[in-house]
Amino acid sequence: MYVDDIVSGAETPSEALELISQLGALFAKGGFSLSKWASNAAEVLPCDREKVELVPIRHPEHDCVKILGLFWNSTTDSFSYVASPPLVHKITKRAMLSAVARIFDPLGLLAPVIFLAKVLMQEIWKARLDWDDELPSDLGDAWIKLMQDWQCLSSISVPRYISHKEAKHQLVGFCDASSQGYAATLYLRSESHYGDVKVALIKSKSKVAPLKFVSIARLELCGALLLARLISSITPDITREIFCFTDSQVVLSWLQTPAHELGVFEANRVDQILNIVPLALWNHVRSEDNPGDLASRGFTPQKLKHSTIWWNGPQWLSSPTSHWWKPITVVMSCSRASRPSALCSERRLPQQRAGRTSLLSSGQDPEQFSAEEIAEAELRCLRFVQRTYLPPELYQKSNNVPKVFAQLSPFLDERRIIRVGGRLQESSICSTVKHPILLPRRAPLTSLIIDFIHSKHFHAGPALTLALLRGKNWIPTATKLIRERIHRCVHCRIQRAKPIAPIMAPLPRARFEEIRPFAQTGVDYAGPFLIKESKRRNASLGKAYLCLFICMSSKALHLELVSALTTTAFLACLDRFISRRGAPSTIWSDHGTNFVGASRFLKEIYSHQMQNQTAVTNNLALSGVEWKFIPPRAPHFGGLWEAGIKSVKRLLSSSVGSQPFTFEELATALPTCSSRNSSQQVNHPERFRWAVCSG
Repeated sequence: MYVDDIVSGAETPSEALELISQLGALFAKGGFSLSKWASNAAEVLPCDREKVELVPIRHPEHDCVKILGLFWNSTTDSFSYVASPPLVHKITKRAMLSAVARIFDPLGLLAPVIFLAKVLMQEIWKARLDWDDELPSDLGDAWIKLMQDWQCLSSISVPRYISHKEAKHQLVGFCDASSQGYAATLYLRSESHYGDVKVALIKSKSKVAPLKFVSIARLELCGALLLARLISSITPDITREIFCFTDSQVVLSWLQTPAHELGVFEANRVDQILNIVPLALWNHVRSEDNPGDLASRGFTPQKLKHSTIWWNGPQWLSSPTSHWWKPITVVMSCSRASRPSALCSERRLPQQRAGRTSLLSSGQDPEQFSAEEIAEAELRCLRFVQRTYLPPELYQKSNNVPKVFAQLSPFLDERRIIRVGGRLQESSICSTVKHPILLPRRAPLTSLIIDFIHSKHFHAGPALTLALLRGKNWIPTATKLIRERIHRCVHCRIQRAKPIAPIMAPLPRARFEEIRPFAQTGVDYAGPFLIKESKRRNASLGKAYLCLFICMSSKALHLELVSALTTTAFLACLDRFISRRGAPSTIWSDHGTNFVGASRFLKEIYSHQMQNQTAVTNNLALSGVEWKFIPPRAPHFGGLWEAGIKSVKRLLSSSVGSQPFTFEELATALPTCSSRNSSQQVNHPERFRWAVCSG
């Protein structure tokens, strides 16, 4: 058998009696008898209430009825809380969590008080204490003080009744954040037919900041998302009007920015917020009028009990909506201490200035400004910047004008804009080109204009940026300022970045040993080269390959022409090399796997080496020759013979070109190439004293 309570209500006592009658008849059909009646109106209770109440429903110490975890005083028709911390001999993390869980606050009406406990629990988790470890003295003292303050929770009572259903309802939400966490609060504003306004807190929620550092602006955005989710949890029938307030201008600007222009963190949360609450419902509020500040920083029970802004919201909520605190418009501040990074882009600046003048007051959409309105706003910005940064002598026609400005012959036009004079008055070119607007070099707006022109014209260089700038504006010593701004352009710095040359390792000892030539030898293949099978005119073409042997100490070359990529052909080539140069003690070569996936002709060469390297090594072992392979996928280890192949190919290309030769003709040309390259090394006897020419 399952037993539970029924909680309901009605607008009038007659409706309540009708509900009691229907419930009694319904349960009587199943053989159930309803008991334990309680109500704030004595006339609706059954006459035999004392007879049917077999089990007491009131708290033994408090004259309250416990309803779904809350204590309800039927006499005052209000909810209350009972805080009775357990008596423990040792303060541990387990005992703290048990005490916090005793406070049942499903609506978050005590969010500022519970937030202090959440912050303290987070500090305990940072200390990495076990569940039954005793708390350190500082955390233990903070917990004891918090439990002493919680004794005052019993004196807090919240009225159950909020408003009549026939009244006009408006849902008002606030969100805020601090370095410790973020919170959101919801208020129901009810306005009767007689104009009486009542504001009551109906729900709130708070969360502590994550252990990983998150900026205050992002926490403010998380608070806005928490507020949007609180609104979605309210039954839509309660209200038709919604107002959302935040004291963060950064959050409001993020909500107005397209998602693709934001970072991943901001874009995801902005998208979720706007899917629940449209942008038009978000407004700005001063920090001192934001009740969410209490829940995001914590509040003691004594102060919370008498906090009017927490239980009833700001005072202006009780006044007509036309008198409410209006959202402010984010505009540029052109003070001398302002920085370019704190300003908007040059493209959006006239639009924001236009919105600040008079367009918003007329109800016009800020995104629908005309070209004339934007031009007028731009002139106002320029006029303000000139008055702020330029010397006042320019407006007084004084003779004490600084020399840097006097040589420009400045004058004041009919729009009170200072322009540059000159000798082009009789020219037919545009007036803005003849008399450009004089801009102060130190003004942040000047840097913004340069950045805008530079980025708009595909990150133009200093000369082009200067030419485009002087078509409308004139900046003293503009070239230096333009170079500074372009130097700060992140995109341009990335494009101009030069790779860092790695520090090369020391050369191997074989490169410096004073031994006979070709004792330490490197070998490599090149080709294929096209050769004619005969000297007749239309002879078919075949392939031949170049086998290069290079002395590791003197860089002398020995070139052999190989007819095929077979083990027999390579061994024959190696025998010819040994017969002429002597048997080397060590032979170095590439490892076959470093060219896997490269072009087909190189793959054929080195796959041949990989397939036959065992046979070649065994053959050389009989002659006392050691074969060493450089590491795979490291061609820079064989830079010596790669450079030799490059030199030979350059000579062949300049002398022979693409003309196919016969095998004998190409074999005759190779020794000449070898002699030319080896002769270059003989010209440096101090470094390559052992170099010899190949014959």
